[in-house]
Amino acid sequence: MIPIITGLKQAPTEWVRRLREIDPIRDQLSYLEFVWYAPAERWCLYEMVPAYESEFGPTVPLPILDELKGPDPDLIPETAPLITHRQWLLYQNTGRWARPSWVLQGTKGGHQIAFDHADKELLQRTGRKSEPPAVGELPYAPFDERAVQAILRMNKMHRVKNDLDEFRRVNTGAGAKRQYREAMRAARAQQIAYLESQFEEASQDFAKAYSAGELENAPVSQTDWQKKDEEESRNYIETGSFGLSPE
Repeated sequence: MIPIITGLKQAPTEWVRRLREIDPIRDQLSYLEFVWYAPAERWCLYEMVPAYESEFGPTVPLPILDELKGPDPDLIPETAPLITHRQWLLYQNTGRWARPSWVLQGTKGGHQIAFDHADKELLQRTGRKSEPPAVGELPYAPFDERAVQAILRMNKMHRVKNDLDEFRRVNTGAGAKRQYREAMRAARAQQIAYLESQFEEASQDFAKAYSAGELENAPVSQTDWQKKDEEESRNYIETGSFGLSPE
């Protein structure tokens, strides 16, 4: 069942239908939902996280849960709320914490709105920007099959991370070390490729600006910059480290 979210712009029916095909609504798990971000005029996808307190503790950070259950943050002057009016409104309709996940913009199906700590460190260590383009920075894009494939890659990347955590836990014997190393190497290669796919447009713009002499303090040559980037990525994939001791 598709939730009816009042007070918010509704995405086209065909978009919602296709999204539900690849990411169905699940009672106890998160799912993605379209949210219109009016200031930048972009469609975003928010991760709808079940928000409640259980015998194991709250399913979202307690300060956020308290604000979701409280009054509309727009009605509380001179405060610095942890949530937005949009997130508060979505909670009133769904009982879930709406966490910004993906923005539909550019020509590659969109990109993540923010990176987690691990991905940020990886991007920094391999010589890349650690922040994605801002919402509204790239041209408007619809929800089409480019976006579908990009979101499927994102979901797969999340599963890989979770699967490797489990793999690490249950495979601690000496006989599993080689299999573990190969699994980690494959996951790191997939992680690099996934992150690079989100910066492809930005990299193309960098190359154009570099060729036009518009960048200050640029590397000696574009070839040198690309070579250094490739070497850092290759070292990370093979060793899991950044010039330090291997895993």
